[in-house]
Amino acid sequence: MVVAEIAEALDVRTWQLQEAKDQLSEVIETAQVRGPQMITRHGRPRAVLLSAEEYLAMTSDRPDFKEWLLGGPKANLALPESAFKATGEAKVEK
Repeated sequence: MVVAEIAEALDVRTWQLQEAKDQLSEVIETAQVRGPQMITRHGRPRAVLLSAEEYLAMTSDRPDFKEWLLGGPKANLALPESAFKATGEAKVEK
């Protein structure tokens, strides 16, 4: 998919890097009013500028990585006693 098709599908305006540098205030204002703005370099997407409000909405209310890992399903790794009988292994004493 080429940049124009991506931008059209997402209803995002594209800015060439130099144009975005020269008109940064306008790029920011447009991001606040219309949504994310795509910045290209040599015709390829390089960055997307979001309003602070959109960024905060995307990143808030997320657990940190440790909380996310610990919040997953718990596995019972203990084998039932029947598993030892089936394999002929001795019962492990606790």
